Formats: sequence, C-alpha cells, structure tokens
Amino acid sequence: MITLSQLYYVYAAVSLLTIVFGCSIAINCRQVLSAPLLLLSRHRYRTEMRKCQGLFGSLILYVTFFYAPLDIILTGDHDGLTSEKSVVIMANHQIYTDWWYIWIICWFRNAHCNLKIMLKASLRFLPILGWGMTFFEFLFMARKWSKDKPTLQFNLTRAKNDKLPIWLLIFPEGTVITDDTRSKSQAYAKKADISDNPDNVLIPRSTGLYNSLLLLQPDVEYLYDFTIGYSGLAEHDCPYDMYPTTKVFFEGRGPKQIHVHVDKFKIVTLPGFAIAEGAESETKAVEGNPMDGDTNPEFSLWLRKRFLEKDQLLRQFYKHGSFPEQSHEGIGKREVMSVA
Repeated sequence: MITLSQLYYVYAAVSLLTIVFGCSIAINCRQVLSAPLLLLSRHRYRTEMRKCQGLFGSLILYVTFFYAPLDIILTGDHDGLTSEKSVVIMANHQIYTDWWYIWIICWFRNAHCNLKIMLKASLRFLPILGWGMTFFEFLFMARKWSKDKPTLQFNLTRAKNDKLPIWLLIFPEGTVITDDTRSKSQAYAKKADISDNPDNVLIPRSTGLYNSLLLLQPDVEYLYDFTIGYSGLAEHDCPYDMYPTTKVFFEGRGPKQIHVHVDKFKIVTLPGFAIAEGAESETKAVEGNPMDGDTNPEFSLWLRKRFLEKDQLLRQFYKHGSFPEQSHEGIGKREVMSVA
C-alpha cells in the first residue's frame, strides 16, 4: 500500500524535475538562438549569456523557496562582495549543492550573472545542465595540469578581456568530503609525509586556485574564503550522507540554516605573489612540506594552513551552532539571507 509520504515524495520529485528541466530547456533554447551574436559582437553575446545565467540563478532561488526553504547566515568580512567587483571565492566542499547555495548568495548581492564555477570535466556532458554551463563559460577541469593549464589560461584571459565582473568559485578540495574521500586524503598525506590530519575538510590542492589568482591579476584584488557549515549536524556526522540532494528537495528534509563564514585576503600579500609596497606578507606563518605537483610550494603551504584553520572553525561551529561574527582580522557582522 502506498503511503502518504511516498505520494508526497513522488509528487515533489516529478514537479521539481519538471520545473527545473523545463525551465533549463527554455534557457538552453534562448542560449542557442543567441549564439549567432558571437559572430557580430563578443560583448553583445556575453551580455545575453549573462541574462540567461541570471534567469537560472532566479530559478535556483524559486526552487529553494518552494521545496527546501532555509536561511543563509553570513558572518565575517563580506561587505566587499558587490556585483561591480570581480572576486575569487574558495570554499570547503561538503555536499553537492554547495554551489547552489553560493549562487543564492550571489543573487542577494545582485551578482548571480557573474558566477563562474571550476568543475570536473565530466559535468560538461550532462544533458541540458551541462550545455547551459558550457554557454555560461564555466571552467571544466580534467584534473591533469598538462590539460588544464591551457584551458585555464584561455578561459580566464578571455574573461578578463570581456571587462565584465566575475565571481570565480573554486573548491580546492576537488570533491565533497565523505568517509571514503577523507580516508583517501589522509592516506595520501601519510604517503607524502604531510602531517595535516583534518577531520572536517580534505587536504586542498593549490594549483588551480594559485594560477587562477595569477591570471586574474590585477583585475581581482581579493580572495574570499567561505567556510560553510550546515545546521542539524554534529561534528562527526557526514554532511554528504545526512543531506543528499533527493532528501533535501524531494523530501523537504534539508538544513534549515546554512552558515557561511567569510574571510578576506588581499592577494598581493599571499605567499607566491608580488608583495605590494608596505604590505605585510603572510609567508611567515607557513611551515611544512609542499605537495607533489603544486605550482607554488609557498602558496600550497599557506592554503593547507587555511584549511586547517577552517577545520577548527567547523569544530567550533558543530559545538556552538554558529561561526564567530568577525573574520580573522576582527572585521565583520552577521547578515541573514532568508529564502523561506
């Protein structure tokens, strides 16, 4: 006998998929019809694609409001995140929909047309959604630097030449944190003689982030570090297992709050970059051994240190249910973005 909860699950799944894929197909059609603009003017083409991207960002907000309402709580140094500025955002990766919620943050800052995401190459071939992301000029990476270097150089140089603001989102861990990926990360660290042993994050890779920051100079002044925590979890819970996409959107049992703590770093003060006159480098705090294949060892060590600090932030979050209101520099405030 079919239960009421099963009927609701089927209804939610069918209606949600119909809305998402129906609207996405409509956006795809507009993208295809607008493609000839590229022959006339790159600027007009990008302007139209940004409008399409804005439509998809609004779709994300609509779906969240009706199927998985929540509050996004920002703390730390986030006032500089404005639609007129180009920024690079790095974040820890806990569940597949992390990018979805960051896109909502972009929407509230009127920057949902600006977002570019660094993704694994296989996602390009997803029907409908993969086509849309290709038109949005997201960065599809093969996780092999010999292949990814020209991809990164071409896409980010083109983005700079467009003279349009971008918010580039990068997940340095490369995948979501699960029991399996945590074990693999720790095994690699042991093999590479790395002492890092975080519980709530994976050991990050720096090559994509470092070269993105390098290529976007001098247009991008700041790197924003998002530490994401989900309500309803204890420290040793696995977010990926507790909040799978089907449970969040089909069953309505997703997090009620998403906490995002923001730290801001001036890029020219980071290890591996030219130090601006009078600026204080953070290289002094770096110690340990670089990972194999990292483009810049000093930056790699700094990034690993940041992720160890994120691990500590998440431990505090799971203990107290919130992040500190201020950033590492003592700057910041609490802001609630309600999608409910």
